[in-house]
Amino acid sequence: MKRLSIFAVVAMSGCVVFAQSQKVTVEGKQAENNPRKVALVVQNHAALGANIPIIALSDALTAKLSGRGLQVVNPYNSVGVNQNRNALGEKTPEVSAMELARKLKADGAITASVLEFRDILLGSSPTEYHQYSIRISLSLADAQTGAAICGETIKSKSPKYTKSQVAKNRQEYLGDLIYAAADECAEQLEKNPAVKNWKPVPPPPPPPPPPPRRPIFDKIVDKLVVEMLSSPQFVKNYEEQKEKGERTPIAVIGGMENESGRAELDAGLKAAGERFRKKLFDSKLFDVKDDAILVGLAKRIVASANSATENGDLMEELKQHGSPDFFVIGNLVHFADLDGAGYYKFRITMHSLRTGKIVWEGIETITTNKEPAQ
Repeated sequence: MKRLSIFAVVAMSGCVVFAQSQKVTVEGKQAENNPRKVALVVQNHAALGANIPIIALSDALTAKLSGRGLQVVNPYNSVGVNQNRNALGEKTPEVSAMELARKLKADGAITASVLEFRDILLGSSPTEYHQYSIRISLSLADAQTGAAICGETIKSKSPKYTKSQVAKNRQEYLGDLIYAAADECAEQLEKNPAVKNWKPVPPPPPPPPPPPRRPIFDKIVDKLVVEMLSSPQFVKNYEEQKEKGERTPIAVIGGMENESGRAELDAGLKAAGERFRKKLFDSKLFDVKDDAILVGLAKRIVASANSATENGDLMEELKQHGSPDFFVIGNLVHFADLDGAGYYKFRITMHSLRTGKIVWEGIETITTNKEPAQ
């Protein structure tokens, strides 16, 4: 694959959104607008010494494509070095057209290559004339596969100019030729049925983030236990329950449930649940239990969202198993960012088995292989 660098022969002009079907009204019906984003790359493949205003051609192509309802993003502002570039352009990272398109998250790449640029002398002295011509090859390729979708070649000629006219207005004439060529390029691309029927291959989904390391769960558990024991809401509910029961409250530990879709985190979450149970036990504020019958009973109460005192059967079962007061359970969930990076939410809640309500909740965000968010 060819590598692109901007020296004297290559210029990158823009990143444009090519409209698959423009919004037009036909007999009262409005077509859907489905824009497709493409990176526009302009190259000079003409003979050495051809004095081509390549930056002007790049700007003209961008303007003409924009004039057909396309949205333009200048890659100089995205991957370049000097936004305030001069007429010689600027040096940018050496990448292929497809790499540039993918870097800009484009669906495809349009490459405009100047194949020929000529200044032809016609007639004979003293009635000699100058005539300029430019030949441009335009191609569209899918960014993900690199497969060519279509190609067009156009040749534009300027009117004939006398030597005195060229001496006075050469740059203006070259500009007129460049804009005429750019207009024809954009028109040919817009009309090509292959472009209209092109369905870009979607980029592969981003790889899932690596799972958090086990030490992170240990640190989070330690942090959340400290937060819980210092929470005014928790202290209030704890003291009320201790006063009513006239004993040390009993906490049922339901473990940490893995809802992240990453089975390799099961062991770390199991260890986190055991660590939380031990922290509560070491605090001497609770009698701690984690047998399966109590866990199942506690989950039924929490799921019902009702007070256990309002359900005679549940209340009787609570009494038969030591009348526990609180139920602790946690979970880990994965969320995807817009950029696909993703993060995790680790949550622990403590429920009152008398009211079925949450008396304390702690949530921690985990970014991959980093310390918990503060």
